Order: sequence, then structure tokens, then C-alpha cells
Amino acid sequence: MALETQSRPTYLGRIFDALVTHENTHQWFGDSVSFTDWRDGCISECVAQYSYQLWQEHKEGTDLDKDFYAFTVEDVKDEPEYWSTRIYDAGKGKELDGTLYDKGSLMMHALRRTVGDKDFFATLKRWTGDNAYSNASWPEFEKLAAEVSGKDLKGFFDAWAHGTKVPPDKYLYPGSLGKPTK
Repeated sequence: MALETQSRPTYLGRIFDALVTHENTHQWFGDSVSFTDWRDGCISECVAQYSYQLWQEHKEGTDLDKDFYAFTVEDVKDEPEYWSTRIYDAGKGKELDGTLYDKGSLMMHALRRTVGDKDFFATLKRWTGDNAYSNASWPEFEKLAAEVSGKDLKGFFDAWAHGTKVPPDKYLYPGSLGKPTK
């Protein structure tokens, strides 16, 4: 068990890479930039959860497209319950629902493949730089991602962050992800 706090993460029990990566990411996403209200929990949890995938890619050479994203999507794409909770404004009692972590991490990778590495990481840097030591909302994150990438991301975010069904293929398999063939 662990918890991010304003000045440092705290850990109880066994510590492992995924936990440390996730909690340390909160120093920027969730602590330095706090969400405006509970509807915005994805700002903190989606990025913190995805940070472990980024760590695996960097440290272990994991192919996130194949070994994380395609594997996970194929495993859950036919499960309506998995997709039924919105990432933004999950609803009362679901403010920190597992969806923010799991579906949110998939969304962050799909966003990365939609806008490209350069614009994805530039968005994250701008987000923390522009909003440090303040509050910001998920809709502001969506706007920033569109601004940095120069792309219309409304359909993407409607499908992923605001939707309650599996995203259409063009958003589920963007860019280099490509729909797998059986």
C-alpha cells in the first residue's frame, strides 16, 4: 500500500517498481498540479499508472504497442463492463475507480500514438510547467493536448475519456498501433 502526499510518497509493506514509479509520478501529476475537483481524477491517476509502462519501456525495453496495449485491448475489448465507466467524471462513488488506472493508462498510450511522441511528451511537460503549484481540470488537459499537437482531438477524447463503450477502431488503434489481424 502506498499514498502520494504533497511532499513525498509514503509506503507500507513491500515496495516494487510499479508502486514506486506510480507514486513518484504523483509528485508532478496530482501533487504539483492538483486536479480541480474529483471529476478530474484522471489527471493524477491515468498519468501515474501509465508512467509504469513508460518505465518498463525505458528500463526493460518492453514493446508497449504489443506487450502492453494490444495484449490488454484484445483481452478486454469484448467486456462492456470494462468500458462502462467514464474516465472523466466517473460519477459519485467512482471518483478513483479502477477505470482511471487501467482504461486511463490505455488511453494515455493511445493518445501518445495519436499525437506522436514529440507532442505527447511536450504536452506532459507543458502541463506540469504551466500549472505547477495550482489546480487544473481534465478539460484543460484535453485543450492543451490539442493545442500542442495541432490536432482536433475531440473525437478521441469523447470516445476515451467521456465514453462508456469501447472506442471506435480509429481511436482504439491509432497510428502505429494498427488493428491486429487474427
